[in-house]
Amino acid sequence: MTPADGSDFPQRDLSWSTLHRTRAILLHGGRTLLLFEGAEHALPLSGSLVQGGRILPWRAKCWQAGGGETWCGIAVLDGLPQAGAEIHDPASARAWRFAALPTVDVSPQPLADLVRTSGVDGRDIFNFLTLHLLDAGASAEEARAYEDFARSFFTAAAERDGFIEILGRPECGGLFAQGWSMSLKAGTATLASVAGGLSVREVEVAVFDREDILPPGQGVAFFCRDWRDADLQSVDAVFFERDGRLLRLDVVRGNLLRLEGTPADAHVRHMLDRFEGPESTRRAFRRICRPRFSGENTLAGTSLPIAAAFDSLLQAPDGGLLAVGWLLDPLRRVERVLLKSTGNLYAPLDKAWCLLPRPDLNNGFGQDPRFADLLGPGDVMHGFITHVPAARDKVDGAEVYLELVLDDDSCLFRPLTVAPFTSSERLPQIVGAISPSDPELGRIVEEHLAPFLASVEPASKGGRRGRERRMIPLGSRAAQRPVSAVMPFRRMAELQPILGVLAGSEEARLLELALVTTRATASEHLRALEDAFRFYGLQGGVVVTPDDCTITGQLDAGVAATTGAHVLCWLPSALPKAHGWLGALLGEAERLPAPGLVSPALTYEDDSIYYGGPRLDPAGAEAACALSGYGAEWLPRGAPEMVTSGAAEIALVGRAQLERAGGFTGHLFSDSYAHVDLASRLRRLGSGAWCAGAVEFWMLDEVHAAEDPPFARLMKKVDAALLGRRTRHESGGLSA
Repeated sequence: MTPADGSDFPQRDLSWSTLHRTRAILLHGGRTLLLFEGAEHALPLSGSLVQGGRILPWRAKCWQAGGGETWCGIAVLDGLPQAGAEIHDPASARAWRFAALPTVDVSPQPLADLVRTSGVDGRDIFNFLTLHLLDAGASAEEARAYEDFARSFFTAAAERDGFIEILGRPECGGLFAQGWSMSLKAGTATLASVAGGLSVREVEVAVFDREDILPPGQGVAFFCRDWRDADLQSVDAVFFERDGRLLRLDVVRGNLLRLEGTPADAHVRHMLDRFEGPESTRRAFRRICRPRFSGENTLAGTSLPIAAAFDSLLQAPDGGLLAVGWLLDPLRRVERVLLKSTGNLYAPLDKAWCLLPRPDLNNGFGQDPRFADLLGPGDVMHGFITHVPAARDKVDGAEVYLELVLDDDSCLFRPLTVAPFTSSERLPQIVGAISPSDPELGRIVEEHLAPFLASVEPASKGGRRGRERRMIPLGSRAAQRPVSAVMPFRRMAELQPILGVLAGSEEARLLELALVTTRATASEHLRALEDAFRFYGLQGGVVVTPDDCTITGQLDAGVAATTGAHVLCWLPSALPKAHGWLGALLGEAERLPAPGLVSPALTYEDDSIYYGGPRLDPAGAEAACALSGYGAEWLPRGAPEMVTSGAAEIALVGRAQLERAGGFTGHLFSDSYAHVDLASRLRRLGSGAWCAGAVEFWMLDEVHAAEDPPFARLMKKVDAALLGRRTRHESGGLSA
């Protein structure tokens, strides 16, 4: 039988080394920080310490000493190692034995001395300590003690290089500090702080002459806009590296001057002429002294040739903003265009906006003396549109304003009003200035309109009042039919082929036909439709919708006015090739692996395929049918095949599934990709769309085809972009 200690297994011979130069710093709670030097080989980062029959976990950091011939390092242990204790590294078959009891200490100074003499980065040691000391098992008292030790180590490891004598919190936020240093240089620098844990920040440093400080010492000031997580009372020292040395600036005790708000701004303004450094650094300090927004429209009173306004500043339900406006600046004095708020919104509009032509402004401001002879006929790109991602808490209840930063670091302000935008009914007026032929239309849609509209509800498209969804009954009053066929139409001529095909057919006994149209069209043709329904033996009626109702809105209105268990979305451009098609389509629906949407195949009169079979690109709204243009003999005749979407012209879906998916309209702003959107929503419910190649329809010339107006073409592009964004989001390509 195998012994419990595994002694009958062959053991690799260990290669032994002896540790002579060791020190131990006793920590709170009985833990030990071991320091070792002069090792011939690197000690393991993890392993075990064996002493007196006990096995303790070994967690270490190891690095080569300055000459590169020996190794030194530190380790966190749960006890004090004794003489003869062993360190085992199972990965390398090496082991180390302590020659003697380590020298014992309780302060972090030995660790600071080791870091300074060996040349290791003190920040790495600090991170090691916080990682292995502040673990989940530490009590609150132990955690405080370990944090104090780590901070004390970092302070002891750094050489004092100067002092901070003034700390300020300007009106713009951030941290301003002034004092002197022997080594800190002007320009962008990286400073560290250990107050509340190690944090590293990028700051701008200016220098100035100090007669009371001998060279190479000099006066220094630094500013960090992002230093927001601590008050002035908590700043006690900052650290930086210079030529491989860890240095620190201590806050003076007793005589520190603290400045908050306006006094801090005034002090910086007083020192500006003395500060030296790169222009980018000097500008950072000048920005502290810039005028602040006080609620006044200073842009309106300027004598400079600068004017700006917002035609619209809209807020979507997710908080995002859409800014549509213009800026006149013929002398190019404006360097930054910022949208800001008293709730800490900061958005540089000119970094991402798309410019729009506004020739009307040249005429409107041509008589303004400020712009005399400055607005040339070819300079018309004054308009802009841009989407601004924003959290609602930075806008709601706050003052929102435009800030123009000029080339002399002065500022002009204009208060703004944000209007909520929860429905797209006003969208045509807002984007009316965008030309469908604009060369940047794709970018306008992808980067600005689509992101803004992603959380906006499309306008109601099926009528708001209940009576607009009631059906005017036509034809027979037989029992309820299993299928409700909903057919939008515009002209009576579109219906003649459909009515003829249904006459006396099996389909006429299975479905109720809900014709959906405008009030004017219904009034014109109602008598003829009554006669046709009676003559052809049909059951159903007419549903009236507003004149501006979209096709998907008409479909939803027809669904609401009917009761069949199945809904057949049917446009007059799809004509069945043979009788019995509805029973066949219902049979194909029964064969689906899950209740969903099924469309028949559609071919043109030359027998080439319009719709049928899988799509090539399931991620794109523009995905074309894989078999489009092939002869009808290529259609799959077996079981229905899952596809990206059903046909826009005809599809059968269960009423329950349609209602769960949200109807035909969905969350798009045009009809163009409603079928793609519906299939996508069904897939999210565990269903999908299928093509039944065994059932065929003719695809007639598109009776609704007409040149879309500019707004409709724009919304089609927006819908394509929205579908693309949703698909990328579902596949993990966009953040939520």
